[in-house]
Amino acid sequence: MVAHNESFVCPTCQSALTQSVECLRCDACDSNYELDRHIPIFTELGDAEDLEEMVELVALAKSQHQNSADRVREIFRLPNRPNNKARFRTEAKAFEFFDEKAPQPQNLKILNISCGIGREASLLIDRGVTDLTILDISSPAILYADKHLRECFPSLKLTSVVSDASLLPFKDNEFDLVFVYGSAHHYEAFETFIEQALRVSKKLIILSEPAMMGSLQGMFNTLGWNTEYGGVDTHRIDEHQVMQICSKHGYRFSSARVSQYYPKILDRLGDNPIAITLWFGFLSFLDVVLPKSMRHSLSFQVESTVRPPA
Repeated sequence: MVAHNESFVCPTCQSALTQSVECLRCDACDSNYELDRHIPIFTELGDAEDLEEMVELVALAKSQHQNSADRVREIFRLPNRPNNKARFRTEAKAFEFFDEKAPQPQNLKILNISCGIGREASLLIDRGVTDLTILDISSPAILYADKHLRECFPSLKLTSVVSDASLLPFKDNEFDLVFVYGSAHHYEAFETFIEQALRVSKKLIILSEPAMMGSLQGMFNTLGWNTEYGGVDTHRIDEHQVMQICSKHGYRFSSARVSQYYPKILDRLGDNPIAITLWFGFLSFLDVVLPKSMRHSLSFQVESTVRPPA
């Protein structure tokens, strides 16, 4: 049976759903949503190339952790990134904004959008989160994350969903917080996503997004060098555009910009304490001397000013 089925609504028309053995059904718009085990699939990843890439990612993740001595640590590691101390330091720097804005996450019902294979979900759980819904557009990723989160954290109240970030299949005000880590720059319907997030929750926190870097970005583009994984063509979030969207809808906006990039060329030194101290000391220096608009990583919070009904 689907866990917490009462929280779901039809993503197309927001009507209530009924459940059978094989699907969730919306009688209002005559839509059926398949169940894979207990997980509802409201929309599936449409790009064949992206789907193949995610299937390969999940397969690599499975092969990595099966023979690992530290299974919980390895099980949610993305195969294309090292699981070293520098990686943890980078994530910890990104999560400083989350820790400031959500100091007691154990009291919150959280929706983690674009959860992938569960890496960031495991970091939320490490911070005390006990009521978590994970959502991704890839069913292979969700099936992997759901299986292993339940195995590693048996007391966790977990709901798993396959859906699009801009078409959330949940009731209004269902969550205390919507959380995204490093994925929002991929969303084509970005404004719709923010509207949907603030429909189903009180606030939205987004961490570690590649941001526009002003004239500094122009220099990097000329040199053919980039501060993210995707090369100079990485899509970047324009903070001013986000602020305009928030102003248009009457949302409150707050943000932080930091330098947290750890380049692949230094991966071999990723567990060297001296190298890590020097590199992150250099990044802290950049945070002081660079204008906020030139720091590459953007984290922000958006809150609705409309009080939800009691």
